[in-house]
Amino acid sequence: MSEPRKPPAYQRYPMDTLGYEAGVRLTLAERGLKASIDDAIWLSADCSVPANPAELALIVRRPLQEVVDALPAVFPCFDSSTVPGRLVEPQMTAQMDKLMKRRKQLSEAGTEGNKERWGNGSSNRSSDRSTDCASNRSLSKAKTSQDQSAGAKEGSVDEPWVRDYSVGQSSLGIGHD
Repeated sequence: MSEPRKPPAYQRYPMDTLGYEAGVRLTLAERGLKASIDDAIWLSADCSVPANPAELALIVRRPLQEVVDALPAVFPCFDSSTVPGRLVEPQMTAQMDKLMKRRKQLSEAGTEGNKERWGNGSSNRSSDRSTDCASNRSLSKAKTSQDQSAGAKEGSVDEPWVRDYSVGQSSLGIGHD
């Protein structure tokens, strides 16, 4: 089975950027670089990006000089000591870990529920249902054709659910006169 896809989005709060002095002092270009680095970190396989400005410029798809100019102010917003040569955003790493842990718990609970419901570990029930639905459609069409060819009375359908409906209407005093 392949690795599950990472969550497509992360939560970004104004407090994360504007709630501390260093964030408030960032220029618009520096805030943009920080947001682009955050996005790249979220999309990366290991929740980190290279600290090297040339590599970082390629990842955030900006000219090298723009990255070089803004990086000194943005660099303190990231942890570069966790993984040598890489920038990590600890809050985003914690958020990713929490989401992936929750996803794993839900998956395991679903697997257990499947075992309880169907008595095995197989979750390949959808193909059985699609086959059942296809055969039911075929039977339904055949029955309809037989009813029509037998000259069934118009407005009269001999189906259990129709009889139950009619009995329910009669008991409520509703129905055809």
